[in-house]
Amino acid sequence: MAPATTAGLLAGYVRAAGVRHVFGYPGESVIDFIEASRAHGVEVVAAVREATAAFMAEGAAMATGLPGVCLSTLGPGSTAVLNGVAAATLDRVPLLAISGQIESSREQFFTHQVVDHGRMFAPVTKAALRLDPASADTVIRKALRTATAERPGAVHVTVTADAWGVPAGNGEVAVPPLAPAGGTVDVYGDGDPLRGLRAARHPVILAGIAAVRCAAGPALVRLAELAGIPVVVSPMANGVFPEDHPYFAGVLDMAGYRVVWDLLADADLILAAGFDPVELISPWSVTTPVLHLDTLPNTDQVYASAHEVVGHVAAALGWIAGEWSGEPRWNVKELAAYGARLRAAWRAGRAEGRLNPSDVVAIARWPATPGPTRS
Repeated sequence: MAPATTAGLLAGYVRAAGVRHVFGYPGESVIDFIEASRAHGVEVVAAVREATAAFMAEGAAMATGLPGVCLSTLGPGSTAVLNGVAAATLDRVPLLAISGQIESSREQFFTHQVVDHGRMFAPVTKAALRLDPASADTVIRKALRTATAERPGAVHVTVTADAWGVPAGNGEVAVPPLAPAGGTVDVYGDGDPLRGLRAARHPVILAGIAAVRCAAGPALVRLAELAGIPVVVSPMANGVFPEDHPYFAGVLDMAGYRVVWDLLADADLILAAGFDPVELISPWSVTTPVLHLDTLPNTDQVYASAHEVVGHVAAALGWIAGEWSGEPRWNVKELAAYGARLRAAWRAGRAEGRLNPSDVVAIARWPATPGPTRS
C-alpha cells in the first residue's frame, strides 16, 4: 500500500479505533489533520475554545467507552486544553489530546507561541509524545494503547506543522487492543483469598470506577443476591448497581456519607471491587480488613490488603460467585434498619415549607419512590 501522510495515518487510526468525533478549535497548525479526518469520515466538532473541546472529548469517551480525541492549535491553544487533559487522567478516562506546533526548523529557537509540550503535559498525562513521520505508526499505537491501558488516562501528542503532509508508514492501520483484559484473574498473597470473605458475617462490597469499565453490574448483582452482601458504590460508579435494589447501600462520600462510612467501619470485611482511591473525598479512616479486587495490584496502599485478586472485575466477581457457599450474610431486618438510618441522614436539616435539596432530588426522581440513597 502507498504511504499515507502523517495526518492521514493519524486520522485512519482514529477512525479504525471506532472514534467518530474529534473535538477541537481550528488553526493553521492543525488544518491538515482536520481535512484528513473529514476524508476518513471523522467529524471535527468546533468548540468555543480548546478548553471546552477537551471536556467534550472526555464526555464522549465516558459515553462511548472509546478514547476521546481533542485537538488544539499551538501556543495558548495548547495550554488551554491542559485543564481538561488533567481531568481525564484523574477521572481515569482514555483521551488523546493532539496539539499543533511550529515547524521543526524553527521550534528550537523561535519564541512566538512556542510552548514546551513535553514539560507542560508530562505531569498530567500518562505520556507526552511527539509524532514524527518516521515513527508515526509506532507512536500512534503507543498513544492509543497507553491511553486505554489500566488505569486509563490522557496521552498528549505534539505534531509540528511541517510533519502533517510528510509520508508516514506503509498505509496499513493496526489498532492495538483497547478494552480491559477479559476473563483473567491473578491472585496475590498467601493462602486462599476467599477464606476471609467466607468467614465474614457482615461483609460489604465497595464498587468503583473499574467495575464500570469492566461492565461488572450484572456480576455485582449476582454476587450480592447470592451472598446477601450490601453494595456501596463510589461516586463515579453510581449506576453500576441498581439504586432500587434491596442490597444497594448508598454512594460513598455523598448524601448520608457518615452513615455509609459507619457501615464500612462496622463491617468485618470490605470487598473493594474496582475501587479507585482517586475517587475518595474523605480520607480512608476505617480499619476494616479489605479484599482488593481490581484491574491493577494495590499499589496505592490507601488501605492494607492481605490478598489481591487482580484482573477483569466482572470475571473476578463471577469467579467468587462460583466459589461461594453458605447462607446470605445480611438479613432483611438488618438492611431495613440501615436503610432507615440512611434515609434519616438524607433528610436531616430539612426545613418545612421551603425548597430543600432532598425535595429537589425527590421531585427529579418522580414517579420513582423517593429514597435516601440517591447522591
